[in-house]
Amino acid sequence: MRRSTFALLTAGMFVFAGTSDVLAQEAADVAEEVVVETQIDVQVIEATIMNPGAFEPMELNVEFNGSGDDLAAAITIPGMEMRIDLNDLLVADDEFSFSLVNPGGQEIECTLYELDDASYRGECMAVGEGEAAEMTLGAFEK
Repeated sequence: MRRSTFALLTAGMFVFAGTSDVLAQEAADVAEEVVVETQIDVQVIEATIMNPGAFEPMELNVEFNGSGDDLAAAITIPGMEMRIDLNDLLVADDEFSFSLVNPGGQEIECTLYELDDASYRGECMAVGEGEAAEMTLGAFEK
């Protein structure tokens, strides 16, 4: 009787071990699919902004997520842990406009116009301020 009990326990361990490996592999496959789907939806587009009085433009990235009515975007600065969400996104035939609140709490409105190469160029201006900054943005999938 002891041999049969031992055999059942051993068989049970192999079944459990095999089942947990299968479940672990299935979980890993699902996680990988989620990561791949997420990576496909995110576009990171290079941009620059030339502030009034600056000698060189500041390099930025604009991260687009989704498309159409579900389009969301944020500005990130390479090498910094800063993320600024873009609000009121409007993508028209030849225009891209948005607003943002900079780290100082100031509201900025931007209107960029599409160029022949599908990139964008335009101005960003602080609400209530006089001087505009010039912004460029590479082509992105709308």
